[in-house]
Amino acid sequence: LDIFLNLYYNVRRKVSYYNTDFYWSFKVGVKELVVTRMASRREQILRESFRLFSEHGIESVTMPDIAKASGVGRATLFRYFGSKLDLIIEVGAWAWRQFYKDYGSRNNAAGFAGMTAAEEFELFLDFFLDLYRNHSEVLRFNQYFNIYVKGAKASADKLESYIKMIDAVADRFHSIYIKAESDGTLRTDVSEKEMFESTLHIMLAVVTNS
Repeated sequence: LDIFLNLYYNVRRKVSYYNTDFYWSFKVGVKELVVTRMASRREQILRESFRLFSEHGIESVTMPDIAKASGVGRATLFRYFGSKLDLIIEVGAWAWRQFYKDYGSRNNAAGFAGMTAAEEFELFLDFFLDLYRNHSEVLRFNQYFNIYVKGAKASADKLESYIKMIDAVADRFHSIYIKAESDGTLRTDVSEKEMFESTLHIMLAVVTNS
């Protein structure tokens, strides 16, 4: 990257008219390279942070530990994430995003249209069983995460990126409930909120304590 940046500034000094197609194309190319490298480095930090947190717990892992495992300096780590709490929240959102991506690739939503609400609900329950069978590290991390953010008294605004990922579960349940109101294959005399919260708490309790 340093070679490209040096070349960029040499070209900038030598080109008389900065509005030439060559100059602007080169400038855009360098910016895209920088953005790509930053995104790759951020992904590496999140991945290594998740590994360390899920294996050793959040309290015992320090920011220097994460910087070393990610292959970046401490100053670089803090440029990406201003505090340990900021990093933990982003790791939480990242972990759920990876799980949704993996689960979704094996359970294509395109087939939902031909299912009854009851059949979709079975898949919804399978979502939690899949956590237990194939992603126990996410469950471990989630336990550490809940304890840490509660102790840190993180605000809802601070947790926004994490909450958005968790809300995806509620959105999936909402579509099932709406379908159940039409096809009658599930009870809807219980409110959607009560039914969702009961299901969520029971399934998380089952897979966490198994």
